[in-house]
Order: sequence, then C-alpha cells, then structure tokens
Amino acid sequence: MTLEELLGNTRFLNERHKAIVGVLYVSNWIVKQQNVVYESEGLNAQKYNVLRILRGQYPHPASEKLIRERAIDKTSDMPRMLHWLTVNGFVERLRNARDKRIVDVVITEKAIKALIRLDAKQQELARCLKFITEDDARLMNEQLQKMMNGLAEEVPSPASEFHPI
Repeated sequence: MTLEELLGNTRFLNERHKAIVGVLYVSNWIVKQQNVVYESEGLNAQKYNVLRILRGQYPHPASEKLIRERAIDKTSDMPRMLHWLTVNGFVERLRNARDKRIVDVVITEKAIKALIRLDAKQQELARCLKFITEDDARLMNEQLQKMMNGLAEEVPSPASEFHPI
C-alpha cells in the first residue's frame, strides 16, 4: 500500500515533503509498537528512553539537563516524567553534593531489571522490519544520518517560511 493510499492524500508539495510525511508515518507506527512492548513494564517510549540514558551513565548520576539533551523526544515534560519514574521506583533523585541547586538522577535496580527484560523484547520490535535486508537497513541509516546532519546545520525557526505537514 502506498503512502498516498494510507493517508488518502495524493498531493504532496514535492518528494522531500512526501519523505517527511513517510518518516513521520513510520515513526508513529514504530512508537505505537514500542509502547505495546514497554507497557509490560509500566513504561512508554519516552520513559524507556530516559532509563536507557541513565543505564548508560550508571553507576554515575545524570542531571536533568543531561537527560533532556540526550533524550530522543525533547518536548516531553521532563520534571513530571522524572517524578513519575521516582514515585514508581525506577529512579532516585538526589541533591548534587557540589551544587545543591542541581538534582542528580540515578537508575534503580528495579529499572535495570526491567530494562534487561525489555532488551530481550527488542528483538520482537526488530522483527517488525523483517522485510528489510541488512543492506537496506544500512542504506536507510545512511540516509537518516544525512537528514540528521542537515537538520543540525539548518533547523528552521518557527517564524521562518517552513511549511508544516
């Protein structure tokens, strides 16, 4: 099924616009699939991402700023998410020993065990792309890297002439 058929849209501004819409469509589909897997541990994709960041820092703490910088979804309400993760025993929040204004965040054993269980389920998510060969995936990764590099160089501001989807 084509993107046009899926969306009931036969008009795109150009091929780049169609590519953006296609990436968004596939991304949303993947996030929905991820959330089904992550729900088994009471998480969603954003919370899972935060825990992966903290596991990468472990045993060292991370500041909220560092987590926000490394997070895939930069629009999430980080303080509220960290509060939820704290209340549910996935992280501990501690005052920084050198600067009391900074709150350090550390992953808990409960979260590490949940991530280990979810790591095994990541293969299920990867199987949703079983129709793509390793070479196709490598090519896709190269194209996505080009997009990321280009976006890092030239991100349109909200006031620019950028046309939303």
